[in-house]
Amino acid sequence: MANTLNNLNGEGTIRCFEFDSMAKFAEQIQTIIEQAQPWESEDAEALE
Repeated sequence: MANTLNNLNGEGTIRCFEFDSMAKFAEQIQTIIEQAQPWESEDAEALE
């Protein structure tokens, strides 16, 4: 699935994170949060 989406959207768009325990899952989520960039768009609306 990741390969197909990367072919459509550009290499590196989709990344797979492997984990075999909840501790590894938590580490991967931390990595995702640290590396994630806020999504911005001229058309985005803030909901409050």
